[in-house]
Amino acid sequence: MQRQVIIEKAPEATTNGMADLTEKELVTKANLAIEMMDSDDIPEGAIFVGVTKLRRGAALFQLNTKEAADWLCREDNVKAFLEQLGGTSILKMQHLNTVVEFVPITFNPDTPDALRDIERASGLPQGSIASTKYFKPAHRRTPQQQTAHTLFGFNTHESANLAIEHGIFVESKWVQVRKLQQELRRCVKCQQVGANHIVAECLLIHDTCTRCGDMHKTTECTVTDPAKFRCVNCKGDTAKGHGAADKRCPHFLEKLTQTQAQNTENRYHYFPTSNPQTREATEPSNPQTNNQSVTWQEDNQWRGGWTQGMDTNSD
Repeated sequence: MQRQVIIEKAPEATTNGMADLTEKELVTKANLAIEMMDSDDIPEGAIFVGVTKLRRGAALFQLNTKEAADWLCREDNVKAFLEQLGGTSILKMQHLNTVVEFVPITFNPDTPDALRDIERASGLPQGSIASTKYFKPAHRRTPQQQTAHTLFGFNTHESANLAIEHGIFVESKWVQVRKLQQELRRCVKCQQVGANHIVAECLLIHDTCTRCGDMHKTTECTVTDPAKFRCVNCKGDTAKGHGAADKRCPHFLEKLTQTQAQNTENRYHYFPTSNPQTREATEPSNPQTNNQSVTWQEDNQWRGGWTQGMDTNSD
C-alpha cells in the first residue's frame, strides 16, 4: 500500500482521459509523464508497474518502490506529474483507514491544526494522520447525541498500528481506534448484496424496497409487519419474513462467508508489517453472533465506508 497512489478525474474536469484506456496504456502513459518531468532527484529506476481500475473512472497505480511513491507525492512533484499527465486529474496517497469511536461532536476536522493537535496529544509522529471525516452527516444526529464515530486515514502502517494499540486523544478524550474492515456492499436501489456497483451505476430503472421487495423506495413502504417482509435476494420460502437489510438473511450470511474468506486482511487486528505482532490473526468471527461482522457498507453513503447502525450511540 505504501507504493500505491490513486489517480482520478479532477472535480472541475469535464472529461476523463483515463476512462477508456487499458491497464497497459495507463501504465505507459504514467511512466511517460515521469520521463517528461523536469526533476533532478527522481529515484533511480522509479516506474509504475501496474494499475487497478476503480469505480467512477479512478485508478489505483502501483510504483516499484516506496521511495518512488514518497518522491512522487511531494507537493511540487504531484503538480509537475499531473501537468505531464494531461492536467485533468488529481493524485492521492492510499490511506490506511481506521474507525475512531465515540468522538465528541465538538471536534471539528476542518479546524486548522486539528489533526496535528491530536498527533501531539497522542504521541504520534507529526503528519501521520492524513485525513478524518465523520461517518454520519451532522444533520442526521439526534438532539441528545454527544459523540459520533469518525474515519481517520493514516499515512503509515506504524502510525496506524500505534493508534490501534494505544488509542488517541480527541478533544482531550481518550478514544479507541480499530481497523476499518472491508465489508459487504448493498446497492440501496436494487438491494443486491455483494454488489459490484454503486447507486449511480445501477442498471435497474426503478427503486426496490428493502422491506417488501416491491418497486418503490423503502421510505415510501407502508408494510410494518415483519411477517410480510420479503427479501429480493432470497428465493422461495426463505425470502419470506425478512427484508434485504436483515443481518440474518441466509443469502447475506453466505456472501459474508465468501467475502471473509477472500479478504485475508480482515483476519488481522493490525495492519501487517515486518513486526510479527501485527501478523497475529484474530479468531474468525461468527456472522450470526458478531454484530460488527454483519454491518452493511451502503454505497449511497460516503465511499470511505459508512456502516449502517454504527453511529447511533451517544453518551
